[in-house]
Amino acid sequence: MPQRKSKCKACGQLIFIGSSPDNRQRRLMTEAQAEAAQRQWSAHYRPAPGHLQRLGQQAMKGDKNALLELMRHLDNPQELRPWAMLLANLQLQDLRRKGLRSAQLSAGRVGPRLCPACQALDGQIISTQASALAVVPADCTCSRPGMLTPQGWIKYPDGREGIDR
Repeated sequence: MPQRKSKCKACGQLIFIGSSPDNRQRRLMTEAQAEAAQRQWSAHYRPAPGHLQRLGQQAMKGDKNALLELMRHLDNPQELRPWAMLLANLQLQDLRRKGLRSAQLSAGRVGPRLCPACQALDGQIISTQASALAVVPADCTCSRPGMLTPQGWIKYPDGREGIDR
């Protein structure tokens, strides 16, 4: 197997290494075969017709796992925004149900990828009665809206930490 771009000595074409969903064994192939295999893999992992609609219906009923799976399949920020707001509402409801009055917004490790509007909210303490607009601002330009999550554990500016019940 070639370690880097190599040309076939017989025909002069570039040699590619790949597999397809029906034959997972890696093999040598031409560029056209490699592109066809890539299309097969894309079609193999694309959600089945109607699957996203079922996930959307389950998410509207409050199923957080269905909502997260649906969001994983969406790429367009405009399509993702309403689902991110629904997720924020579900997270705030969970915190209210646990008896918390306040939550702190946190981006975790994705903090550097936040848009300026979301960076201003990172670390802010909000009420659990707040709407999803407090978590996903209207002027959010992030590539994936909803990267801020409300956390029950609060780190106050004066150095104290804890939960607000």
